[in-house]
Amino acid sequence: MGRKVSTRELGLILGARLLKTEDLHYGYWSDGLAVNLANLPKAQDAYCEFLLGKIPKDVKSILDVGCGTGHVAHLLVQRGYQVECVSPAPLLTQAARERLGTTVTIYETTMEALTPPHSYDLLLFSESFQYIPPEQSLPKANRMLNTGGYVLLCAFFSWEDSGPSALR
Repeated sequence: MGRKVSTRELGLILGARLLKTEDLHYGYWSDGLAVNLANLPKAQDAYCEFLLGKIPKDVKSILDVGCGTGHVAHLLVQRGYQVECVSPAPLLTQAARERLGTTVTIYETTMEALTPPHSYDLLLFSESFQYIPPEQSLPKANRMLNTGGYVLLCAFFSWEDSGPSALR
């Protein structure tokens, strides 16, 4: 019997095969960018630029929690950050290792099970926070940070009566 494939892994397979993309997020749809499939790559690039633009100037070391295919980690390395990744999904870990090679340590485990050998200036949750119970992730994140460190959380959240959305 085959192995069960996670929804994130299924997203990678569908994205890579059907949409010709390796990003697992919906993108950042700014005003003026029509919400359609043809604009998805532009929206995904805008998301990455938006995310990277939120990193405080004093950050040097980053743990990318739920690194997906390693695309954001690759961009971080290109900008001079010391990056390590956490990836609990085997297919995604394989894709990240192919992209990043030996430039980045990738822990193939969950954040809950991770015991890194050191702490970080920033923990990045890019579309991964919703997969980790907050009562576990936030206290652990605090323990994994250097003094004065940061948590950067970028994800979709839903609240009742939150108004119209391009994703509905």
